[in-house]
Amino acid sequence: MLKENVSRLMLLLVMFFLSKPLLLTGGERQGFIYGLTLGYGFTRYPERMQSWSPPESSENITKGGVSMIGKIGYAPNNHLLILLLSPGIYFHEEVESDTKIIMNGLASLGISYYLNEYHPSLYFDAGAGLAMRYFPFEFGEDIEDLDMRIGFGGTFGVGYEFTHRWSVEGNLSYSRFSFDRDNIDITANTLSYSIVMRYMFY
Repeated sequence: MLKENVSRLMLLLVMFFLSKPLLLTGGERQGFIYGLTLGYGFTRYPERMQSWSPPESSENITKGGVSMIGKIGYAPNNHLLILLLSPGIYFHEEVESDTKIIMNGLASLGISYYLNEYHPSLYFDAGAGLAMRYFPFEFGEDIEDLDMRIGFGGTFGVGYEFTHRWSVEGNLSYSRFSFDRDNIDITANTLSYSIVMRYMFY
């Protein structure tokens, strides 16, 4: 029964994603919008961000991984989009002799502004909000409370919509984390940059 329900749900989702673009007309960037992206990026962070590293360590680490930049929100006109922006980079890290996936990203409130009313158009993104660094696929694991860090940060992106709904985008994100470990106050800054392909539903 459960398998049948899951299959039906998957079929409905596929039908929705295939039919939604057909129901939308023209090149209007108006109303409810959301975007799907996939790309590659790098994140740079100090070693002391890791709970398994000495808190006094100051060596910087750079990791590459899959980049996803979520966008969902509302467009009052063809130039301005008011959005929830969630840029994130997923990368591998050796943790206690095991390979884990870590996500470094943001959940931010922001805007996109398109220079042209219709494609092709250059556009800019900007946002600020909650920064997060954690193990997204580890549930119930005892890895120092999954080494989750919460902070604040900002993001800025530049993109080019070269055809209806398709665009390429570069993104730069900054995060600042403050936490305590072994009675030592730690402040750590991370920097992430990526390039992605995007498909927007509007």
